[in-house]
Amino acid sequence: MRKWLLLAAVLVVVTLASLHYRFAYTYARTEAPASGQLLQQSLTSSGITRQFTWYLPAKPAAKPALLFALHGSMGNPEHIRLQSGYGFERLAEQKGFLVVYPQGFDNHWNDCRKSADYQANVQNIDDPQFFRDMVDWFSQHYGIDRQRVFVTGHSNGGHMTYRLALETPDLVRAVAPIAANMPIADNNDCVANAGPAVSMAILNGTDDGINPYEGGLVEIMGNASRGTVMSADATAAWWRQRDGIAEQPVITTHLDKVADDGTSVDISRWGNGTDEIRLYRINGGGHTIPTPHVRMGKLMGNNSYELEIASELWDFFSSLPPRPDAEPDR
Repeated sequence: MRKWLLLAAVLVVVTLASLHYRFAYTYARTEAPASGQLLQQSLTSSGITRQFTWYLPAKPAAKPALLFALHGSMGNPEHIRLQSGYGFERLAEQKGFLVVYPQGFDNHWNDCRKSADYQANVQNIDDPQFFRDMVDWFSQHYGIDRQRVFVTGHSNGGHMTYRLALETPDLVRAVAPIAANMPIADNNDCVANAGPAVSMAILNGTDDGINPYEGGLVEIMGNASRGTVMSADATAAWWRQRDGIAEQPVITTHLDKVADDGTSVDISRWGNGTDEIRLYRINGGGHTIPTPHVRMGKLMGNNSYELEIASELWDFFSSLPPRPDAEPDR
């Protein structure tokens, strides 16, 4: 009898381990570069001690660009490093920019969704000021190019990029939200401040079970407090209008290079010579960050291997010209 009970227990453990590996376990297929330094820093912003992790390449540029990568709900800097396959750090070694992974308040960002029940929103944490303070810190210590401050983020981090583009357009040149659509007007408590256009790349999966591509209710493990979002197409149109970019002409590219990842990508681009809006429709993609360097559990849906997120976004960010009315760098 004991033998059969032991065998049953082993089978349960093996089954649970197999399910965890298939649906929840995420790992990077590549390692972080060893040549640079991964550093920790804290500062006081709006009376609160805030932290950020950042990567200093072995040979930073004389006046480096600054790229922020923001974790999602319940996340931390290590999560976004892993989920992006350490790609931003490897690219920083080639291009000389600095990569920053800030820590959200209580593991969340105070984005534009006014109904959200996480503490960053409930306590109305001043995250835009936190980013201003970080940019000032890097400007003081590393002489960054303040005209080349870029931000990307996944899920809640992607929603935070919308807030930065709306409320601090003078601070960021371009943003790239991943797995995040703009909240509908009734659920948006951000203030759209006057300022220059902010270029944007929006990356969303059509099979995202959390952030619906066609718009609707955002729900995570039964928590629907984040409210309703626009569709990805409506989000791109909203930003085109905000940036003064015409609906036509549009350039569309189709990618289907990897036969067995269950996804393809349609990239639509609108531009006016100074600013650009891109929409990446990841057909079959889930609530994930596209990269072939990460094996993600199926809990969040398919991960697309059609794009390598770091190089794709850097190509976008670095292609943007300086703003014609940019003030002299401070």
